[in-house]
Amino acid sequence: MKMRMIHVSITTNHIVAHLDVHNEIFIYNVLAADLQFGGSFIDYGSWPEVPTIYFTKRNAAAWRLLTREFFKLKPTAKVKAEKNKQGHALAELEPKIYANLWAACDYLLQKEYPRMDAHGNTMRITKLGIDARWGPATKTIRQFIADYRNPNVVACFGHGISPDMKQYEEYDRTKGWMFEDQVHPGKKTCDWVWRFDKSGNYYLCMDVNRLKTFLHQRLSCPIGSNSALTLFNAPPDKHAMWADHVRNSEEPETIIAKNRDKDIWKIKDGHPDNDYFDTAVGCMALASWAGSAIRDAGDRTGQKVVRTRRSLSNKFAIKNK
Repeated sequence: MKMRMIHVSITTNHIVAHLDVHNEIFIYNVLAADLQFGGSFIDYGSWPEVPTIYFTKRNAAAWRLLTREFFKLKPTAKVKAEKNKQGHALAELEPKIYANLWAACDYLLQKEYPRMDAHGNTMRITKLGIDARWGPATKTIRQFIADYRNPNVVACFGHGISPDMKQYEEYDRTKGWMFEDQVHPGKKTCDWVWRFDKSGNYYLCMDVNRLKTFLHQRLSCPIGSNSALTLFNAPPDKHAMWADHVRNSEEPETIIAKNRDKDIWKIKDGHPDNDYFDTAVGCMALASWAGSAIRDAGDRTGQKVVRTRRSLSNKFAIKNK
């Protein structure tokens, strides 16, 4: 879906993007943010571009978009490719993901967003996160990031941390790791950690439950207030898919454990697509890492998220009734 060019505010300090990987399509969000965490989602879409306003991952799988792009780059691969039940050639997963990641990252990092100043300046994406926690291709995604050799392109792992689990701020401060409260001194909680794995490869580890709540708090703030996030101006039908992913795909439930309460976000019945929600959440962590000051998750600025409240002790009993 082609988006019109959006000018970024003169208060914008950085532009970040997050990319979600799937079998036949990538989904991305782009956020322009200031140091107070105000800003706007100025761009979003798919790689390859989908020429329709609304679609699903099931649609994209049938269209074989990544496969088609791969065969454009490697036409000889089509000769030996396996075919689906409909007789259409399917590209091998790992080479297909790798080649399309290269093309998608080149495309996003070369995009220029005009700045609303008198000098005609433009801005580019300064941090691009890729969801690297996708089982079938996790190794391929990590390999691509290593080969791409751009320090601003990073692997991201989202974790659904419940209140009975160890929170990031409770982790031992391992040498070489970077915690959110080290970037933003005085913050009581940590929504992300920049850390390395056993192989020495770095990745951004994110508490998606906290970040999803925080995203909804920022989107619910009145336009013009500090730390309010908006979506670029367009007719409502243009944003219907984005809105469904962010507002209608998951719902929070407050769980109480270890003297703290926390929203746990769960996919709704029917497993609706939530990719723009996931990538918007990735943008939140990346913006904080780039310098935006995220408030504590306990700050309920703006309209409260609708949810139910119960303790962790009766979680499974209620679930199984």
